[in-house]
Amino acid sequence: MPAVYEQSLTSFLRTKTATWLIARLTRNGSGFFLRAGDLISYQPLTGRYHEPEITALILQLACEGFSDYLLDIGTNVGLISLQCGSAFKVVHGFEPNPDLSKVLGVNCQGLNNFTLHPYGIGANDAEVELFVPPHNLGGGFILAGNGYSPQLLAEKDGMTKIDGYQTMLVDVKKGSRVFSELFAGFRAQGLRSGVIKIDVEGFENVILRELAEADRSGLQFAIIFENFDPQFDLGYLRSQLLCSRVMRLSSNLEAVSTPRKIARLLMHGKRVELQDAARMTVGTLVVRL
Repeated sequence: MPAVYEQSLTSFLRTKTATWLIARLTRNGSGFFLRAGDLISYQPLTGRYHEPEITALILQLACEGFSDYLLDIGTNVGLISLQCGSAFKVVHGFEPNPDLSKVLGVNCQGLNNFTLHPYGIGANDAEVELFVPPHNLGGGFILAGNGYSPQLLAEKDGMTKIDGYQTMLVDVKKGSRVFSELFAGFRAQGLRSGVIKIDVEGFENVILRELAEADRSGLQFAIIFENFDPQFDLGYLRSQLLCSRVMRLSSNLEAVSTPRKIARLLMHGKRVELQDAARMTVGTLVVRL
């Protein structure tokens, strides 16, 4: 009788070796659902934090008293919420990608203080087109009204142009209304101080503008957001949010040659601290209100 399946010795050994390596590398990995090959999956699969610097900053802010609430805007599959959520009384995640929202709901089902909002934040209630890069399911962006140029959006994904992206229609809701309603609920519950993390691939300016228009009376919070635009207007940010200072996460390994990086790692390890963002705005920015 003909064989149902055949495998060469080389193929057999390759499969066994790869399986053994994956099992060893991921033996301490998180129990979250992640997509193999996705940029955000590598560190959690090997037992490390996703975005450890941002995670450490959020936890530090919680220790400093900003521990009533965490708003995770651009929640992805929930890694930041899962890594930091236990330090807060309530966690609210906003994720418009319906594929991610399903995974997010499963990943965060054990986080009892978590509330999922399966929509994005925008300037108006609308149904908009989301572009999702092929190697980063959580890196989707809304092109219409985006603060980044199409070229910058492609380049930060390692692409030369926006081509080969998956597209889908997603819901967004008027941010100032959503925030005002949410903040009213916080005030009613006695929740005053928290952290807002924004990771929305160039839509940060829209979110910040909606936050500025919302009723924030009686609340204080720290906002953490990423910025890839070297022309980002700090003056506009200060005037919109009425903040005096914008800080930036800065590493001792930035803008140095590889030999110098190795020397610094050997002598001090990697160090990340907050510095004034007046000279450099690209990176992770932090505002306290």
